[in-house]
Parts: sequence; structure tokens; C-alpha cells
Amino acid sequence: MTDCLSKGKWGRIRLGVLSFACALPCALAIAQSFPSKPIRAISQFGSGASGDLASRIVLSPMADILGQPIVIENRPGATGLVASEPVARAAPDGYTLLVSSPSQLVRFAGGYKGSVDPVKDFTPIFPVGDNPTGIFVNASLPINTFRELLDYSRANPNKLSYGTSGVGSKSHLAAESIQQLSSVKMVHVPYKVGNQALLDVIAGQLPVSLSISDLAVPHMRAGKIKALAILGDRSNAFPGVPAVAEVVPGFIAPPSWVGFSGPASMPQGLVRRLSEVATRAIRTPEAAAKMQSIGYEVWAYPPEEFAAMIRRDVELIARIIRESNIKIEN
Repeated sequence: MTDCLSKGKWGRIRLGVLSFACALPCALAIAQSFPSKPIRAISQFGSGASGDLASRIVLSPMADILGQPIVIENRPGATGLVASEPVARAAPDGYTLLVSSPSQLVRFAGGYKGSVDPVKDFTPIFPVGDNPTGIFVNASLPINTFRELLDYSRANPNKLSYGTSGVGSKSHLAAESIQQLSSVKMVHVPYKVGNQALLDVIAGQLPVSLSISDLAVPHMRAGKIKALAILGDRSNAFPGVPAVAEVVPGFIAPPSWVGFSGPASMPQGLVRRLSEVATRAIRTPEAAAKMQSIGYEVWAYPPEEFAAMIRRDVELIARIIRESNIKIEN
């Protein structure tokens, strides 16, 4: 080793190669022996929320595969900041995970500089999936297609109101993007709880809402609401209902995934192991059936694709915020 150090640059290169060669078996050994104790999963979702249900469906079989309990701590609040702060400060040993959505990316893209950087302070591990969001109207409203909704709003600026789960939510960002691209104007009504907007549409107190699909399906079947469009790709839950992009060229649905991350600088061996276990868990017949029952589109992306997706999401969110002049509250 002393000989390597005495040869200047090439010695340092050889030393680096030797260090990497020594570290690789250690990292693999750690990943293979992991876990040796219970794992904490700190969730930004409240108990019983859609994201909470989806994460539990995956975490339960993950615990069985790993042979250790996964203890879920629900810490909602401050658009994910309450949950993410302790994870960002935790050791990157795989024993503390974050269950989150893109909500913190919205704050970050909107210019908020807080105690946590949602990109640099975490290691993306596995995206669970996405619950499709639809555009729904009360059944009595004389509008039957998404194109009719746009035409009416264009001819009657600010006459229709639409409800979302809050300022900066996926549904709000989507609605603002649609209005920018379609030259229409509607009045935004933000709710603290997303399903309340849909309930008000069902009750006839609000004409339009953008809500997640699993809440809407039973009310559609009962004939109380109509689905006009889906923000992302078409969904099997809504046969014949078009994607927004089919009617509004250039529209890209804002992100709304549920995913698992760890602290920054996690060893790649651990990241890969957790990702592979999550993939196995979500593909079990029981987990797949449960995810379908709550309306989730299941994903199984490797960590590097999840990380790339997050970077794209930040760019998309920032563009929508900038072009729509949305003021994100910090």
C-alpha cells in the first residue's frame, strides 16, 4: 500500500481501485445479511388514506420476505415535511424508510428552501404506483364529455367551479395546466381533504371535482356523477373515458405516485435488495388483488428509473407553477 502511495496520481488511482474492490464484498455482505432487526417506515399519509393503504399492501409481504417486522409510523403534516425530516437525519443503513408522494417536490419546485431537500436528501428505492385521478361532474349537469366541459368553460369564463385536494396538489396543478393549454377559466376551490370535493359534487354543491378514482367508482355506478376524463393514461376502471391528453394536446399529467425512499448515501446493495423485495411483494397475487381493489396502477421500476422520474417530475411541476403563476404556501 505504501508503494501505491509513493507513485503519485497513478498510485492514488490504484489505491482507489483497491479500496473499491475491498468495499464491494463488504457491501454485498451487508445487503445479504440485512435486515437483522425491525425496519421503520415513516409515512407522510394519515392512517386510512389512499397512499397509506397502498403502502401497507406492499410493506406487509415485504416484512414476510425479509423475515423482520416493518413498523409503520403515520406522520402526516406540512405536505410531507413532518415525515421526511426524521428520515433525512437517519443513518443510511436501510432501517429507516420514507413513504411519500410528490407533495414535497411541489414545495421544492415552487421555490421553498426548507430543512429538507426532497431530491438531495433521499435515496429513491421503489415507486409503488399511482391512483388515477379523474375529472367528475354532477350527474345533473348538462355536460357529458370533457370537450363539452372545455367548450362551456371557454364560452363562460369563471362560471364553473372545480374542487381539488388543495393548492399545489396533483389535481390543482393538472387543472391549471389544462386551463393554460385550452384557454379556459374556472374557479378553484381548494379542500383540505380531497374526497370532500367529490362528496360536494355528488351532493350538487359543486359542479366539478378532480378526485382519485377509487373514491368515485361506486358513485358512478349509482348514477350520481359522470367521469369526463382521466389525467394520466386510460384506466380499466373507467371504460370509454378518454385521457386528458387525447383532448388537450401537450398535456402531461402531474405526478401522484406513492413511493419508498431512504436517507441519502444508502449503499447500492441495500437499495437494490429493498427494491427487489418490494417488487416481489407487489407481485404476490394477494397484493396485486388488493391494489386493484383500491384502484391503483401498479409500478415496478428499478431505483435508477425512480430517481430519473423524480428529476423529471421536479422539472414538470416547476414549469406548471411558473406558467400558471401558482403561489405555493410554505
